[in-house]
Amino acid sequence: MAERYYMESLKKLEKVTPDVTEITAAGWIRDRMCRDLGEGFTGNLDLLVPDLIVKDDIYGKNRRGEKTGTPKLGILEEESDMQPQHAWWNSETQSNWLDGLLRTSIMVGDDEKVRKAVKFLEERIATQEEDGYIGIYKKEIRYSQGTENGELWAQATLMRALLAYYEYTKDDQILEKIKKALDLTMERYPIGESRPFSTEKENLSTCCGGLSHGLTITDAYLELYRITHEKKYLEYCVFLYEDFSEEKNLESDLSAEDLNAVPVRFKAHGVHTYEHLRALSIYSFVTGRYWFLGQYLKALELYLNPSGAPAGDEWIRPQGADPTVTGYEYCSIHELLHSYCLLLQITGKREWADRTEWLFFNAGLGARHPKESAIAYLKSDNSYSMASAFQVPQPHCNCQQQTRYKYSPVHQDVAVCCVPNAGRIMPYYLQNMWQKRGKIFTKTLYGPSIVRIELEGCYVCIEERSAYPEGAAITILVSVSKKVFFELRFRKPAWWKSVTIEGTAYEEEEDFLIVRREWEGKTELKLRFGQELLLREWKENEWYFSWGAIVLSLPICGSRRIKKVYGLNGMEDSEYRPENQDFLQYELPENMEERLFKEMLTEGIPLWNKKEGREEIHRFVPMGKTILRRVTFPKKDLKREILLS
Repeated sequence: MAERYYMESLKKLEKVTPDVTEITAAGWIRDRMCRDLGEGFTGNLDLLVPDLIVKDDIYGKNRRGEKTGTPKLGILEEESDMQPQHAWWNSETQSNWLDGLLRTSIMVGDDEKVRKAVKFLEERIATQEEDGYIGIYKKEIRYSQGTENGELWAQATLMRALLAYYEYTKDDQILEKIKKALDLTMERYPIGESRPFSTEKENLSTCCGGLSHGLTITDAYLELYRITHEKKYLEYCVFLYEDFSEEKNLESDLSAEDLNAVPVRFKAHGVHTYEHLRALSIYSFVTGRYWFLGQYLKALELYLNPSGAPAGDEWIRPQGADPTVTGYEYCSIHELLHSYCLLLQITGKREWADRTEWLFFNAGLGARHPKESAIAYLKSDNSYSMASAFQVPQPHCNCQQQTRYKYSPVHQDVAVCCVPNAGRIMPYYLQNMWQKRGKIFTKTLYGPSIVRIELEGCYVCIEERSAYPEGAAITILVSVSKKVFFELRFRKPAWWKSVTIEGTAYEEEEDFLIVRREWEGKTELKLRFGQELLLREWKENEWYFSWGAIVLSLPICGSRRIKKVYGLNGMEDSEYRPENQDFLQYELPENMEERLFKEMLTEGIPLWNKKEGREEIHRFVPMGKTILRRVTFPKKDLKREILLS
């Protein structure tokens, strides 16, 4: 393996983001996180679904074994007896929830909720056995094989939370326990002598959910490398990807065979395809083999909606995304954002920051209820109905009890996977707002926040005050404990028409504005940027509007039906149906592009009502402020039928 390492690649894989304790939420982001934490699902999932979080001690006394039946935990669609390996999924619910709970609590300074997360995590650490094992299986089925082996996935989700716990405490005893557990996995699935992703030639037309999810344990091994600088953890990431790539199963979009196809077409369960981008990225930068990564990224464009959301409801239709007939899973939104963030960390390139913001502000917020702590398990850009089943019949997801298209703080009737991930997305976004390389601080992502970092014995505090992405100005307050020189870089988002800095001299270099100076005391900088209303072309002659980082949408009036009341802080499951079908009559007037340049459009955006035969002015809003909406429109001279069941 030694010849595979390149010094530059290893440098790119080093940690550049702040610790979880060094970044604090502020402004509207803090308000949203506090609401989810204090009154919503992030802070109270254990009270909403105690059977899943409290009673099912899956890492302890309720570990799965040969004679373990499937626990009845509330799924309505299908909850029959299955092989014990299949019963892995509640580890994902618990561990992803704890990851989001701990990070969110730290970033808003809620000590009570921090203690709550720590209690649960300490209980899981206490289950560690003498050989180092932390996991969900009894000895008779540990480190085995099969299509639904959830061993690595259960470890991956918990280790991400435990690594955040270590980052919070800097307690070496916690780190040693994590290392012991992950070293044991390396021993039991040794490089070159095992096939952790083997399906034992089982029926490959079946789902390989637990097995395939397990590739994300590379997240934990990469983080261990960043902490310890032990190359064996990167070697293991390479081994895991290569073994996965050689196997053939329904979740193999990242395999060498699939990525060598012409053209590359995704077809797997979406969340696997988008989370596996991280393992592929690690493999590529460790080995210097970028062909497969390039193939993946080229193919990805076909599956992105205007909001940036990756298609998959829950399976990916090979023909690609369509904002009207293709849904996307909240898990996929988070996992793709996490993957973009890793590429941003490794490369420092503006492209990945732009993609991260676009995905977060549009799909990430647009699949949440705008006023309540509830999310859509599945959502679409053109969201004409949220009444459990999708607006257009889908043979690939034709279940009589389809319930995914509604708002819920739980979604227990399907699986409690998307809600925990919705609790992770904001802290992950926050932690990637800054990068530090030596004496260079780079503002990679925007949004109200405070970062506090030590530099050569000097305490540096940088606060962003803004309403970004809706505001047109950003104030940056820099405070230092003593005189110090460092370079401050500000990313220029691709959608900024112009940008200037007031309060200091600066240089412009490619995709960044750069301030190089000696800092003393407190300094206030103001970023002024120009944005413009843009008309963007979508596939098949449809168009949509954007303003800066925001995709705009036409809100649709809907009637609400409450499906379930939880009796906790007023949280509910709810469905929405449109009050009428008028929104289907709209298309863009002719010469719309020319009008954008000639008219201010301060009163709204003109649409042609083909039923009434007249032009109307409508107020568009960000996707994150809608429940039902329409995003894309055909032009008046380019007809396209819109299906609605």
